[in-house]
Amino acid sequence: MLKEVYIMRKLDGISIFEGITIAETIYSKRKKEKIKIFKISSDGIEEEIQRFKEAILDSKNQIKKLIESLNGKIDESDIKILNVHLMMLEDPVFLSDITNKIKIEKLNVEAIVNEVVKKYVGMFKALNDPVYKQRALDIEDVGEKIISNLQGKYLVLEELDEKILVAQDLKPSLLLNYYNMGKKLKGIILEMGGETSHVAILAKTLGIPTLMKVKGIDSVDWNEIGKVILNTTKKNGFIIVEPTKDEIGKYKYKKENFYKQQNELESLIGETIRTKDDEKITINANLGAIKGLENIEKYKPDGIGLFRTEFIYMDSNDFPLEEEQFEIYKKVTEEQGVEKELIIRTLDIGGDKKLNYFNLPEEDNPFLGLRAIRLSLKNPNIFKTQLRAILRASYYGNLKIMYPMISSLKELRNANEILEQVKDEMRRKKEKFNEKIEIGIMIEVPSATIISDVLIEEVDFFSIGTNDLTQYILASDRLSDTVSEIYDGYHPAVMRSINMVAENAIAKEKKVSVCGEMAGEPMAILAFLSFGIKDFSMLPSLTLKIKKIIKRINLNELGEIKVKLLKAKTAEEIRQILKKYLAGVM
Repeated sequence: MLKEVYIMRKLDGISIFEGITIAETIYSKRKKEKIKIFKISSDGIEEEIQRFKEAILDSKNQIKKLIESLNGKIDESDIKILNVHLMMLEDPVFLSDITNKIKIEKLNVEAIVNEVVKKYVGMFKALNDPVYKQRALDIEDVGEKIISNLQGKYLVLEELDEKILVAQDLKPSLLLNYYNMGKKLKGIILEMGGETSHVAILAKTLGIPTLMKVKGIDSVDWNEIGKVILNTTKKNGFIIVEPTKDEIGKYKYKKENFYKQQNELESLIGETIRTKDDEKITINANLGAIKGLENIEKYKPDGIGLFRTEFIYMDSNDFPLEEEQFEIYKKVTEEQGVEKELIIRTLDIGGDKKLNYFNLPEEDNPFLGLRAIRLSLKNPNIFKTQLRAILRASYYGNLKIMYPMISSLKELRNANEILEQVKDEMRRKKEKFNEKIEIGIMIEVPSATIISDVLIEEVDFFSIGTNDLTQYILASDRLSDTVSEIYDGYHPAVMRSINMVAENAIAKEKKVSVCGEMAGEPMAILAFLSFGIKDFSMLPSLTLKIKKIIKRINLNELGEIKVKLLKAKTAEEIRQILKKYLAGVM
């Protein structure tokens, strides 16, 4: 039942994965066990350190078993959080900090682990950087695991089958554990989190209807109210608490229709899509880890518009060798087939993406520092190794090279100069590669949009990365909870920038595509089509929904929409224009 202090029957939130669920809930309120603190004798120090080492070993073994069990079940990129936890359990600074404190303070290891974890968590949270805030959550997760092993308390999974999990927050490792144990969650409702959090990414991968940023969770007796209705079919989703029989009947009907439409989408698998006025639109998919090829095969997009090669590096213990990279690129090329395009983005490390074997400089704002093409140009040997592997694989299919985060003509020319050096070396060795391989760049910083008329002269195509482009134009970190309302891809400045880039590419009869998250949003697709963009790349699971919408659109009708969008003064005005048109075609 609802508590007296909270009388609303409807709670709002942000939808992460769409669906309609009618089910009972389980409220998982985090209970922090009080850590006992006691002194140990000098003679007991080594015994306490040994207990710590054994707890670390147990924690590592548990994570390794979970990783092994999940391999093949979900994409490698989604298990990456567990690898991060393993790295923390092997971090010499973290480990020595704890062992040294045991020796100096002569306290039991549980107390010391708790103290050190609190120190690191506080330190990272104080930096007010979303990347470090996520790191703080990871350290907290690892600390809890160590202490549980020290105390001999192991995770007892709740009876979650066919129920909706309600919590303030949810650790990614816990969600993976639930999935691995076969627990079939009907939905997830969280007070915390955001669209770019680890849990959000996992929820999308696992196909669990999820609502985040829900206020008033503590005001409901979730374990007493029976069934609720969770509706995440629109961006602003909601929960209906204690629904009436009429409401349950109404949403059962809506649920049947929703999933019926989802099933109908399957008929679009492998279909080349044309608009109502017979214009061909290319729908590619993004690829992260190599295991993602399973989803490529499942949804059969027109090609791969973004192969994020950083995952190859993040999955390695050292920089991957040329032969290793070549085999991966060749495999993806052959799986695709000769005719389908494969756009390989060169290494995009930095910002929120780190390598445990490569020390990036500590920077106040890593998103504005040494990352992406800047890192490759500073480390030409690393860059050349990757370019050689890509060029060798280009002999076997329709490969294209794309540089990330180009901000100036100088950067582009420097990258192309290194590429030409590699080509010359390969020619001398008589190694085969596609001499006519196309070169493109990501448009994701404001300077690139402003000089896109200059940049297009020296490349074969543009690909617009809406995630970074939006955050850089609006000076709003897309991972930040504090300014998340400012980060908005429908802001007039973002829309006008994308249109400018499209116009400059089209004027030179060059291809321009969108590969950011907005490429998978129906309203955004309308805007991009009105700007003349006809190539898109998105998560494989979103391709069918976008194909369905495109088939109902007449491009000749979008000229008027474009004029209205470019005159709009606010993001809300742009959304209303697009919503109105979308309602008419759907």
